[in-house]
Amino acid sequence: MSPDGSVTIYCGSCDQGAGTHTTAQIMGAEALGLTSLDSVTYISADTSVNTDCGVTAGSQGTIVSGLGQIGAAADLKKQWAPIIAAKLAPGTDPSKLVWANNTVYDSTNASNSMTFKAAAALLSQPLKGSANTSGLIRFDLTRRVPGVKIAEVEVDTETADVRVVNYVGAMDCGQVIFTTGANSQSQGGFVGLGIGQALFEETINDNNTELNYSGRALNPSLLDFKVPTIMQTPDNTIPVFEQTYDVAGPYGAKGIGELCLISSAPAIANALSNALGGYRFTSTPIRKEQIVAALQWMKAQGKL
Repeated sequence: MSPDGSVTIYCGSCDQGAGTHTTAQIMGAEALGLTSLDSVTYISADTSVNTDCGVTAGSQGTIVSGLGQIGAAADLKKQWAPIIAAKLAPGTDPSKLVWANNTVYDSTNASNSMTFKAAAALLSQPLKGSANTSGLIRFDLTRRVPGVKIAEVEVDTETADVRVVNYVGAMDCGQVIFTTGANSQSQGGFVGLGIGQALFEETINDNNTELNYSGRALNPSLLDFKVPTIMQTPDNTIPVFEQTYDVAGPYGAKGIGELCLISSAPAIANALSNALGGYRFTSTPIRKEQIVAALQWMKAQGKL
């Protein structure tokens, strides 16, 4: 917290393109009662100034950074409150101060207040608050992020081409902190990863090691590891958030992470099974020759 009213947040949680930086800024601003991100700077993944906060995976980025910021803000305000109280009405109790709507006020007398910026100006030098999330995170609660994925597909019976037409991803990730980021991650997780996992992406390993999922990769190059492009984007990709309040998460949030991807491939496989008369697919990616085999099976069954 600087005397000019600017706030700098240091956190090791790394943004992998899912909007973690903005989510973290929002939670940091909320913890200090700010209604704008204009004066909030977020610095992450810089080992010269940040401590390690664990891997950004398992839907825990929001949880780790959020709980850390809430704790750090509490520590900051504990140091800052006596300085502010001394400039408010005589007898103001520092423990009764509340930070909200860009203001610091006495909870027993809301008119006994000053602006956030005026309170910052009372500082002679930057003030630092810190927190450690160790022992605060309850993964038995916060990692329960259920969801339902629904996919509609079309199969060209002449060419065996498959196209995902519509997709709905319903998720319970607790309270949504950053709506645009959550929507984008949901859609990107399905289009960029889910469709790829179901229909295109395949890593071929050398099984001479007798380990099915290790050994030298036999893919000649990444040109043979196909990923979806804008051409494979469905007509509609609709995220639906069933918001609950997780008591163990920051501001009721659980996180979203892998939830965007998990069950997407099975949803596509089941949709294909429905389109192809009940033919079952048991592995991914579902290659064109498997679609051809399914069409031939349908003809043999008199279903096509």
